[in-house]
Amino acid sequence: MGLDAYNVLYADAKKWLEQGWVDYIAPQLYWRIDQTKQSYPALLQWWTSINPQHRHIYAGNTLARLDGKAWKRTEIDKQVRISRSLFNNLSWGNIFFDVDAIVDNRQAIADKLRNTLYNQPALVPTMSWQNNVTPSPPTNIKVNNRKLGWDAAKTPDIRSWALYRQSRDTWQLHRVLSRGTNFATVRPGTYAVSAVDRMANESLGTVISVV
Repeated sequence: MGLDAYNVLYADAKKWLEQGWVDYIAPQLYWRIDQTKQSYPALLQWWTSINPQHRHIYAGNTLARLDGKAWKRTEIDKQVRISRSLFNNLSWGNIFFDVDAIVDNRQAIADKLRNTLYNQPALVPTMSWQNNVTPSPPTNIKVNNRKLGWDAAKTPDIRSWALYRQSRDTWQLHRVLSRGTNFATVRPGTYAVSAVDRMANESLGTVISVV
């Protein structure tokens, strides 16, 4: 059975989203795709349709029910792909509950997340209504024996560094490094390093070749 948050919890999340009072919303869509009364895709489509202020929507998915019977790993795989199919409607990610299923690798879910669904690094989406000022790019970038290095962050707004690798005419995000890490060991190629602040705004990249 579903719970009416408005009448039971006195929480009007629909209005919060419509008014833009939240930066993102994470509806708990703990239902299977084939459930007619609470269908995962139908619920997610509804949330994306009542978002006039264009806030981020991160669907909440349950891993706690994974039992290999009613709830199988393939269900989670399909739900994530449905979420991604609504990318243009600001369905920009998934939040999983609870972590025990991942730690225990129940139904090999940790392997699926690591090797297939989330096998590429990604930056958090920006929130332009909060702040869209780009930080300064990294400075003094250099290479020594295939080890890239750059100056440590000098301002408190820097949250991480993004390392890109050039592949023909495109740039691919290679790693996301924490603020306290200002080096990376890499293979030969052309790289760019950018600074990312706490609001996910990204600086221009500083390019360097590694031979």
